[in-house]
Amino acid sequence: MSMSTKRRSAVVSKRSPSAVSPESNQSAATPAVASIEPLLVPLSEAARLLGVRVYSIRRLTRKGLLPFKVIGNRWLVNYSALKAFASSDKRAA
Repeated sequence: MSMSTKRRSAVVSKRSPSAVSPESNQSAATPAVASIEPLLVPLSEAARLLGVRVYSIRRLTRKGLLPFKVIGNRWLVNYSALKAFASSDKRAA
């Protein structure tokens, strides 16, 4: 038996038989991070989410129906306002 084989067998034997699998290692104290929402989204993403063209999103921002911010040369729409707009009756406007 070579030296590296002895070391590997020693490491394997140190593992406890009650080792927890990685799948069941999530505790209730650490929630899943799958539901993080962005604060601002670009116009292209807003258009994709609503199923319209970017021009339509620009028109809504110019009319004041959808709040936005300009950072540099990028127009960014507030994500929570976009969700509220999508669920409101203003969408038909």
